[in-house]
Amino acid sequence: FYMSANLPIGSVENASRFSELSKVNKHRRFVDLFIREFDWLQDIDVEVHAGAPALFATIKGSGRKIPLPNVSAGINRIISIMLMIATAQKSVVLVDEIENGIYHSHMPSIWKTIISLLDEYESQLFATTHSLECLQSLTRVMPRKGPEVVLFQADRGVDDGAVIRTLKAKTFIAGIEHGEDFR
Repeated sequence: FYMSANLPIGSVENASRFSELSKVNKHRRFVDLFIREFDWLQDIDVEVHAGAPALFATIKGSGRKIPLPNVSAGINRIISIMLMIATAQKSVVLVDEIENGIYHSHMPSIWKTIISLLDEYESQLFATTHSLECLQSLTRVMPRKGPEVVLFQADRGVDDGAVIRTLKAKTFIAGIEHGEDFR
């Protein structure tokens, strides 16, 4: 799966993935994981909007369901990433600028949920970021044992050639804790 930095995943695609989870009775757990982060949401369902299926969110205290993209572009982005992971065992998910649209205070728990899903579905995530807060949030929730987290840092080398440095979890965490800027 690939998610561009600036192009959102379409409502039909998200609704289709959610429907696949529903068909195998895995949607309830998925919704519970999602609304744990956004506790002002009550539920998520697939509804038909303008003739096409879309994800709708029920907001606590409201009697109406609202199309998820209308709630927040960041929330729509997060659910797209989570659905990519949850609908395909042993998948590879590529996300450009993973932090786009996500409020910084949500980053640690979103990383925790994503890592949990990656582990459960035996999948891999390759994500780019320009956000130091995003990297710092990741180091706060990275498992010390279990799924491996590796940072690939691209930099200019001698004569404008590219240099790719690989930092394993221990080195990456230590660098962030000591103020290293890996962006």
